Amino acid sequence: MKRQPTSHAQLTLPRDDFEAVVELASAWTRGVPPFQKYRGNRRRAGLPSDMDARELRTDTWLEDGDLLLRSYGDDEVWAVQFRHPQKNRPSVVWETNVLVERTDRATELTLLTTRASRRASYTASRAALVTALVERYDHLLQDQLLAGEPDVLWNPGSVGHYVRTILDSATRAVPVVVVSRRNGSGPTAVDAAALARCMVGSALVVELASAKVAHAWSNTLESLGFHPMFGCYNGAVRQYLPDLAAHAKRQSRPGHRLYLFDRLQRLPEAHRVETVAGAFLLDFVGPRMPAILDRVWALLDAEE
Repeated sequence: MKRQPTSHAQLTLPRDDFEAVVELASAWTRGVPPFQKYRGNRRRAGLPSDMDARELRTDTWLEDGDLLLRSYGDDEVWAVQFRHPQKNRPSVVWETNVLVERTDRATELTLLTTRASRRASYTASRAALVTALVERYDHLLQDQLLAGEPDVLWNPGSVGHYVRTILDSATRAVPVVVVSRRNGSGPTAVDAAALARCMVGSALVVELASAKVAHAWSNTLESLGFHPMFGCYNGAVRQYLPDLAAHAKRQSRPGHRLYLFDRLQRLPEAHRVETVAGAFLLDFVGPRMPAILDRVWALLDAEE
């Protein structure tokens, strides 16, 4: 089985909201309001209809075939592992791990959802729990670049400041995904708003509203010492991983994934956004997956 990430988020929230964050994550796991739309999915997965918040708040162990639900919680930490097969394809197994920790200054939430199947394929899905948290704490998350909606750069004059303060920031911890337009007119190959919703919590999406803006973006990067091939224009979509300084003045092709317009057009339109988001997510989260899973599983294993 090949395991690939489909959604990921790491959020810093108010310390005093630890219990509120745990309560929301528990509601998502059980499929109860405000996540009642997932209740049927939870029943089909095998979760008991009478499981309540108190049960999941502390020590839970439920295992039946591919279904696995484990949780542990105390006053400072809560973790849950929820694994279940896909309804129409039992050979595909989904797993979400959530860790909520209260530190001296904040509540830290880490979420990772993966998809395991015999045949690997890029895919990503909007994380309902992360979307709910971003909507609830929007006013506190601006500096974490997790709005769930794209930033749109309308004119070339706004590009330089954005590249210097956001893209090239030494403190940026999440990728920036750039959607450019072709030199002529017409829509983008990937809808930037749909891509931002799909990647909420794991990337900031930027739409370059015209070919002139896209060329200004690429020219600004080159003026900062980056290789000319580091740009994004003519309908391409590119992910810029954190720590751009490590790639400045590199004379070889950058390792930040680039989808050219023609390649995007060859992807099935119905799955294009999920495919592109899944590839970008694998590049960023893939190397971090073992550490995230080890942290959650070590906590749960210690409570068996």
